[in-house]
Amino acid sequence: MRNKWIQLTILILAVVLVVGGGFWWRNNQKGEKEVVSKEVVSGNKIEIVEDEGVSDEGGSEEETEAELVSEEEIDTSDWKSFQSSEFNIAFKYPPSWNVSTTLRDNTIVLVKDADLQIGSRENAVLEIINNYWEHGIMDMSLTEKREVEIDGVTTTLSQFQLDFMDAVGLLLINIEDKQNRRHGIEFQPSFFGEAENDIRIFEKIISSIKFI
Repeated sequence: MRNKWIQLTILILAVVLVVGGGFWWRNNQKGEKEVVSKEVVSGNKIEIVEDEGVSDEGGSEEETEAELVSEEEIDTSDWKSFQSSEFNIAFKYPPSWNVSTTLRDNTIVLVKDADLQIGSRENAVLEIINNYWEHGIMDMSLTEKREVEIDGVTTTLSQFQLDFMDAVGLLLINIEDKQNRRHGIEFQPSFFGEAENDIRIFEKIISSIKFI
């Protein structure tokens, strides 16, 4: 009788070990799958990992849509033209935007929202100034510098990030044209989801600039 109890106890322990080992193996495999998935996402890669159950279909579609959005050409056929002999500059801008000039401050202000007061520097999305403007970059950090070409002149575009929120705060260009006249261009993109599109429009605006 005693031997039967010992055998039964051993059998129960064996079953427990087998079941417990199975759960441990499954959890370990699940953890490995999650790590692989995270690497795929953070590395911006789309991989087919059949054993882990990771599909490339959804990711590929999202990536394709993102590429289409980023590469979509902005239609400038209906853009307005601005030209000023006082500021020695000409450029094109969207028809829904407004332009004002302040000779006293040597400033051209391009405002995106027609409902906002024309000439308000706080609401300006683009300011073109007739001399280098040493902007007091407060609560902003320089995150990127890249070369841009404006009317045949290569210069640097500096991008600043707002320190108190995850958003582009300012794009700034200082340029000297072929007649040795200095110009400062500042762009303040919209917050809350419109910044990326605003920046694409800004790049179109600066590509249309001609110094006269």
